Amino acid sequence: MLSKLFRKRNGTGQSLVEMTMVMPFLLLLLMGLIEIGWYTGHYLVLLDATRESARFGVNRDPTDWPNPSSSANSACDPVSNPDPKFYVALSCYVIANMSPIEFDLSRDDIVVSVFSYGYDTVNQCAGLPECGSDPVNSCYGDLNGNSTCDAGDRILRRYPVDLPEGYSWNGKFTSSFTMGDINDRLEPGAPPSGLVLVELFWWHDQLLGLPLFNLFANPVLIHSWAMFPVSAAEPTPTPLP
Repeated sequence: MLSKLFRKRNGTGQSLVEMTMVMPFLLLLLMGLIEIGWYTGHYLVLLDATRESARFGVNRDPTDWPNPSSSANSACDPVSNPDPKFYVALSCYVIANMSPIEFDLSRDDIVVSVFSYGYDTVNQCAGLPECGSDPVNSCYGDLNGNSTCDAGDRILRRYPVDLPEGYSWNGKFTSSFTMGDINDRLEPGAPPSGLVLVELFWWHDQLLGLPLFNLFANPVLIHSWAMFPVSAAEPTPTPLP
């Protein structure tokens, strides 16, 4: 009888020791899953916000620029700025669709760019830089199987022309997309059209902020973006002389 009692106590003690050894790893795994869920939830909300903003810009006119002088704090205020122009309007739309996530003016930013692309029919490429070397206007000679810019090549332009790295809402970031990046996303025979690109740069703070997780990064920069066609940016045919 005593021997059975001792064996039962020894088994219980062994289980407690095993649980004590395993518990820290289980807690670490649980906290890691919480942080991943926190990050993923924020990323999906921000991605939806950029998509909604780019979709909002599809039927608007990107030439509706410049915007009346206003600061980032008041530009979305319908009282002080009842008619925000294209780039400001899209930025405000991002912020409106981020809820319940807040936009921090001290570190976050929104960058909006518009691209127009067509094909050279009157040898315009002769005076433009080759293959994305210019941040605003570029021709792509590889479309004809040669290394020179000539008739038939794609002409790619970025707007606003006075902001070659995109319109930055808060002045903290510039666009992560170069002219070459945009060209690489276009099919070789894509018909002439326009594109609007909305990028959101948002600093994500960890939920738990544990010292172990801080070794990786805290805060973490989330970069979400969306690109949609915009017909108002489609190039018009150049008349022959």
